[in-house]
Amino acid sequence: DVPDRNIEEIYYFRWYSFRKHIRKSPDGWIIDEFLDNVAWAGKFNSINMAAEAHIREARWLRDARYAKEDAAFWCGPDGEARRYSLALADTVYQLYLSTGDKKLAIRMLPALEGNYEAWESTHQDPNGLFWQIDDRDGMEDSIGGDGYRPTINSYLYGDALAISRIAELAGDREAASRYGAKAATLRELIESRLWNPQAEFYETVPR
Repeated sequence: DVPDRNIEEIYYFRWYSFRKHIRKSPDGWIIDEFLDNVAWAGKFNSINMAAEAHIREARWLRDARYAKEDAAFWCGPDGEARRYSLALADTVYQLYLSTGDKKLAIRMLPALEGNYEAWESTHQDPNGLFWQIDDRDGMEDSIGGDGYRPTINSYLYGDALAISRIAELAGDREAASRYGAKAATLRELIESRLWNPQAEFYETVPR
């Protein structure tokens, strides 16, 4: 309860609506995006586009299983974690920071590395930057357009950094160093290639 009734009302409405999207599936608890089934969804009406936001919200629930099982779904074979852009490893790392469940993060590490490598194989050009279609970035048809978008590159910078930190938890120094280097390189590319000093803003660069 807070003195500002507008904030309190919004807070309770958010959780009122959020709980409607926590659903039990044969693969465990998942958090979906639409109340009705939609044709563009994946298994169990799941869509990965907002999964990071869902898990970051659910990690504060007293019962951590909703966030943990949803994260496990996206790391599993049916999750389709690359249908839309998604900072999956960073989300798992944030879940670890809030729950302290180191074993969960380490268990997901191979899937997180595999997911990152799949992005590299399909969406990374020789210049080191990742490209994405604006619609697949969850931005619908935006003014930014397709190409080397700040969003997808920032997500994968965060993922590389998170994988490095999870690898450290697992005692895998080689992977920690390798992904730490990937993160550092990508950050430098974002700062040097996607920052427009005249506009003082990060902008999409066409391929």
